[in-house]
Amino acid sequence: MRVVVALAVLFGLFVATTWIALEGSEVAVLRTRAPAGGFEQTRVWVADEAGGVALIEAAHPERSWYQSLRMHPEVELIRDGEAQRYRAVPEPGPEGRARIRAALREKYGWADWWVSLFQDTSNSVMVRLEPLDPESVARRYATAE
Repeated sequence: MRVVVALAVLFGLFVATTWIALEGSEVAVLRTRAPAGGFEQTRVWVADEAGGVALIEAAHPERSWYQSLRMHPEVELIRDGEAQRYRAVPEPGPEGRARIRAALREKYGWADWWVSLFQDTSNSVMVRLEPLDPESVARRYATAE
């Protein structure tokens, strides 16, 4: 019986740690156009670059949201309840992968390490989100300072 309780506690700690790793820091919502019509929403980690450019990662290029943004590159990213429109520009290959991995590792720290234990990113694709409305992005970052 003690073994069962110990395993249950360990499983609970594993689930709690994974949830905190995934959701404990900033998580944005990416809206892409779904193939069947309407929109698909995906929760993503995001890193920022100069000029309001955001970087996200498709851990696997087969993901439906990634395929959707390749067909319809105009996307919406919702952060802190505020939606901004972007043009998605995939940057496949080792350079893009190294860049997004470094950016996410720097921003998310131990959470990125923890998730990497269960999510293979060896084939991931960096997606650069270029603002379609630079003025609203500039206002967002001006008020955040």
